[in-house]
Amino acid sequence: MVIKLNIIGNFFGSDGYSSHTRQLANALNDLDEVEVTMTTNIPQGWETVVSDKEMEMLKRDREKCDTILCIATPPSWKYYMCEGKKFIGFCINEGDVINSSWLEIMADDRVNTIFVASEHSKAGILNTEIGIKKYNNFTGWTEDEKGMNREKIKEKIKNKIHIIPHGVNIDIFKPQPIDHKEFTFVANKGFRNLEDRGGLQYLLKAYLEEFTSKDNVNLLMKLNPAYGIPNIHQFIKELKIENKDLPKLNLMVENLRYEELQKIYNMGVVFVSPTRSEAFNLGCIEAMACGLPVITTDFGGQTDFVEDLENGWLISGELKLVEHEIEYEGIQWLTPDISFLRNILRKVYESASFISYKENALKTAKEYTWQHSADKALNALKTL
Repeated sequence: MVIKLNIIGNFFGSDGYSSHTRQLANALNDLDEVEVTMTTNIPQGWETVVSDKEMEMLKRDREKCDTILCIATPPSWKYYMCEGKKFIGFCINEGDVINSSWLEIMADDRVNTIFVASEHSKAGILNTEIGIKKYNNFTGWTEDEKGMNREKIKEKIKNKIHIIPHGVNIDIFKPQPIDHKEFTFVANKGFRNLEDRGGLQYLLKAYLEEFTSKDNVNLLMKLNPAYGIPNIHQFIKELKIENKDLPKLNLMVENLRYEELQKIYNMGVVFVSPTRSEAFNLGCIEAMACGLPVITTDFGGQTDFVEDLENGWLISGELKLVEHEIEYEGIQWLTPDISFLRNILRKVYESASFISYKENALKTAKEYTWQHSADKALNALKTL
């Protein structure tokens, strides 16, 4: 029996949500057991930027679908829950906890299953204190009864969660023979401000203070224009770099197609992602598929597949409350240790002995394909 699945989410665009939604939809649609219908905002001229299979997904009748997969934050789920249809919410959460109000939505009986991208995201949900009013504030209940009820609700949510990792297309992202005349660190992320979750501000400071023009080194930063294009020169001034003899720095802000990103990764020797928090970290797995070991933080979904001193290097830091964005109130992100990051950058640059890291990175990437993600999602769908 074919599962008729309506996927609701951002399909067009270059942000992480769009890339995840589009690649997972295609991988699921390629399965014999699944027929995908895509519900999304349709931009002008969309017909010119989709494949024939994608056009079919976008034109199918959603009313004929028996299952809904909504890739969005939980507050959006309630608009798509329909009587008589199974509902799955894909929660993309990055911090140490989630907004407690999301738990009430997750506990709703109309939510059959919850997908998350990593062990990190799962832990963030389960670490959140239950504060559900309709379960927690009945008059006449003792504190013990309230506590028991909170545990029941947490267990109910836990039993709904399935880890469906993001993936990489290894037919597109693969090593290319390039003669690296200089040691190039590559980063690929959005960058809006000096509090940004992606952490490129810490990479800039560490790199520009650790190296000079005498080092045969380069930092290639691919900035995702979906999040805006910042004034990097102003940011460098605000970072108060303690170095007058700056090393080479290249910026790219073009809006590249998904298939073109592999060229950016292959221009580098090592990928750097000093992220403050991630649900998965697509950049890391895409770079690894191109044979690049990864320098990243030890907080986030990337820790599911980046192993310290095996296929990359993990840097530590300090968890701090997010204070610059109200939507993350009460949530902590990591602030990477700049000294630690500087030491790793220098160590990797001066070392020529991490061939095994490259081989291990390629091996790991082959375990995290979009087909692998679709297979795991199908197994979860079959349990509904």
